[in-house]
Amino acid sequence: MNRTLCTINIGGFLRQNVRESYLAACERWGCDYFEIDETVTDLRHFIDIKHYLCQFDQLAGRRVMYIDADAVIREDCPDPWEFVPPGYFAAVQNDQGMLDQVCQYNQHMAWNNMERFLAEPCPYVGWCFNGGMFMFEPDLHFTLFDIAKDLYEASKHVGTDEQVGLSICVSATKTPFFPLSRIFNCVGPIVFEHWPKLPAWVTHYAKYGKYRRENTAELLDAAEWRRVQCCVQTG
Repeated sequence: MNRTLCTINIGGFLRQNVRESYLAACERWGCDYFEIDETVTDLRHFIDIKHYLCQFDQLAGRRVMYIDADAVIREDCPDPWEFVPPGYFAAVQNDQGMLDQVCQYNQHMAWNNMERFLAEPCPYVGWCFNGGMFMFEPDLHFTLFDIAKDLYEASKHVGTDEQVGLSICVSATKTPFFPLSRIFNCVGPIVFEHWPKLPAWVTHYAKYGKYRRENTAELLDAAEWRRVQCCVQTG
């Protein structure tokens, strides 16, 4: 076994209902579980921790699925490693077709803000993945994360985020990339409109436009991951 499901739980953010969905997934998939909390790191911000994922000894030599603690795994979600070839970085597009300009505007602006800090141009072409779930191999991708960390630190004062930084670095370094279907990290209005049902294998309750709920804990506590629901389109 050389696969690990990894999440970040700083300040007790991870809800037990969500943790149980992760542990059930690990049991189905036959993979290890690694929860990054205050007992294993001195870092206190999730963005900093994401940039240092490759430096945790617990992930060395492994194929890793990282997931944000506000994303829930439904009980029928298949093994994601069956979809992703070894050696590839994998993630889901951030713009998932809502056509409301929220993703399009924000990621384009952040990309342009970050690109000017690169030594070589890497213009925005409409492509950017969501950082709430991605798959990587620390032994292969440590340089990618180091570059993304430095880029974020150089540009965060002008309005950027870590997922755009990682997206730019994947593109700029020509890292082999595997695009996963939206069903592995569904974001946007659909996740709130279907709650407490989960419309996708991985349903991510990230803030989106007007959908900025203050009761995140209540949403996650009531998410019905044990019940199979109808799926979103997988294209």
